Amino acid sequence: MKEKILRASFWVIVVAIGFIIVDIMKGQKIDIFITVTAALIMGLVDIIFSMVGDIIKKKK
Repeated sequence: MKEKILRASFWVIVVAIGFIIVDIMKGQKIDIFITVTAALIMGLVDIIFSMVGDIIKKKK
């Protein structure tokens, strides 16, 4: 479980940095709400997919 949380945290940070870079490249001000929301959603998606993958592996 620790590895899943660590990997999800990595994806949260990567997505947040990506959104910030895109905002800077577009010349817009950084929208913290959208950045945080997208990053947290990506973290949740990563955790959900890894849990489903583990369930599928255990059934085999």
